[in-house]
Amino acid sequence: MQRITAAHEAWARRLAHRVAATSSVCLAVIVGGATALPATPSLSTASAATVPFRAATAGGAKAATARSQATATTAGKVTAATAHSTARATVTTAPPPTGPKLTIAEHLEAKLGNNFNPFQASSTLSQIGALAFIYEPLLQYDELQVDRYYPWLAESWSFSLSGETITFQLRPGVTWQDGSAFSAADVAYTFNLLRGYPDINQYHIPVVSAVATGQTTFTLTLSRPGWAYLYDIARVPIVRAGFAAGHDPSRYAVHVPDGTGPFRLAHARDLSPRQLVLSARPGYWQPGEPPVQQLVFPAYPSVAAVRAAMLSGSLDWAGPFPGLRPAALAKRNSALQYWLPPVNCVGLVVNLSRYPLNLLKVRKAISASAGRDALSGGAQGSYEPPATSSSGLVLPTDAQYLSASEAHDLPGKPDLMKARNLMLAAGFHMSPAGYWAGTSGKPVGFSIDQPAGSAYYVAANILAQQLKRAGFDVTVKAVPASTWGRELSLGNYDSTIRPSSSGPTPYYMYQNLLDPSLLRNGTAAGGNYERLSPATNPVAAAAVTQALSQYTANPSGSPAATSAIQKLASVVSTQLPVIPLLYGVSWGEFNTSQVNGWPDEEEPYQAPEPAAPFNEYTVLQLEPS
Repeated sequence: MQRITAAHEAWARRLAHRVAATSSVCLAVIVGGATALPATPSLSTASAATVPFRAATAGGAKAATARSQATATTAGKVTAATAHSTARATVTTAPPPTGPKLTIAEHLEAKLGNNFNPFQASSTLSQIGALAFIYEPLLQYDELQVDRYYPWLAESWSFSLSGETITFQLRPGVTWQDGSAFSAADVAYTFNLLRGYPDINQYHIPVVSAVATGQTTFTLTLSRPGWAYLYDIARVPIVRAGFAAGHDPSRYAVHVPDGTGPFRLAHARDLSPRQLVLSARPGYWQPGEPPVQQLVFPAYPSVAAVRAAMLSGSLDWAGPFPGLRPAALAKRNSALQYWLPPVNCVGLVVNLSRYPLNLLKVRKAISASAGRDALSGGAQGSYEPPATSSSGLVLPTDAQYLSASEAHDLPGKPDLMKARNLMLAAGFHMSPAGYWAGTSGKPVGFSIDQPAGSAYYVAANILAQQLKRAGFDVTVKAVPASTWGRELSLGNYDSTIRPSSSGPTPYYMYQNLLDPSLLRNGTAAGGNYERLSPATNPVAAAAVTQALSQYTANPSGSPAATSAIQKLASVVSTQLPVIPLLYGVSWGEFNTSQVNGWPDEEEPYQAPEPAAPFNEYTVLQLEPS
């Protein structure tokens, strides 16, 4: 099952007709569309998609990649089609490819550190979003399409009948930077580190055992069905067996990184507080890759510096910088392009434990009072479009999950009459001061807590003015960015504007937004900041818990999993624990003067933002201009 749009369909048709030159480690089977998953969890499944390869076409057209699901279905069982070569790694001594230098910036940094530990969020590679260029994952994925995974260090994978055991067939011929062979022992070591050290198990993968059952076969056993964990597994950086041996890997300092990726730290002088330079390495497992000689990651101190670098042509790929205004930049430099596809839902997260936000009719009145068109235009320059569904589903991407009652039920302009009727029905009256008040006469008021200067601070102020015109006594409370996350976790806020998480299906957004189990001892652990629980809304909390459990117990794409997502969408639509406002986008601004082949609406092979791990996939699709 894919996230399908008309552009995606056209792109898939073009790929099916492209002439491609493949190598022994690449798959060249294109079976139109996506993997068909069985309808019940009692069937064994294996999923794979072709490794991307670049194909020269007549007339010197830019390189194409094969990005599809290569599968064969037999007796209700999906069997991966894979290409095998010798399991013995061979060391390639050819020099790295020649090519241009690519400069990348994902976000602002004051200065860079000197630690390449892939399990530390504060490490150098994590700071700049460069992790997968050295430490590769088993799988890559495309956030723009439902359940689209690309084999990477793993060629194929299959689930046991219960879903609790996943067997990965690894790619032969992969080497570490010194030329020694990569094997299943390295992968088993990595996942056993996650099991032994919970602090580095960022995605809480419930590892029971991780075993190398052969040179290129790895078996991972979990304590729960693993279908929903495939996305988390795909984000784990694989390290060499022996990494941090005798040390706590969460605290271990790495000054010379060693991975299977296409780039390396060639010299100690390539790292400074102001810049990191990674160089193409010999012997990378994809022949002829990477297409650029160096990646440069400057530590830009301000958005003004990023803007100047884009206009001068010294920055090739930029991410989400508030106020960058890519359309204006493209008018001043014809080599600049941008693509901003929607990937998540930006909503007003309300604290359900605080009056009056604990009242459903009040939340519905707030939603009716929001002018989403004005929020999009005034706060985000219309780059982030207004949300059109109360479910929070990202449209049109997630339309396959949408019920008719949730389709386009959010108008772009405020509906003040609807808001008025809701407040009257809830027992409130309009005070002489022009604000809604309860029987005590106290105005219905709350704050929108937002870090000053953050991406949605302007949106918070626009929304506050809209709500004041609807009779709500709303203020914007500027909070320190350094303490904002902690205050959300502790529930010390009224409301805030936040983007949701994203993933291969809407399950990942809903799980992070709504999961009652994330609220532990009064603290929201990484999600459910609205504090949905049996105490705040017992019916909705029970419905969410049941739907999340239903999803994880079934293969993604099965009718049961699809039904679970629809139940979660209904909770958001009817109970409004989060009030959808905008569709958050993946920000990608590109300079085409040196390289071409960037993702766009016609070829949406990857999200355009220069974020790990999928930025590695994008770089390997590029070609010199």
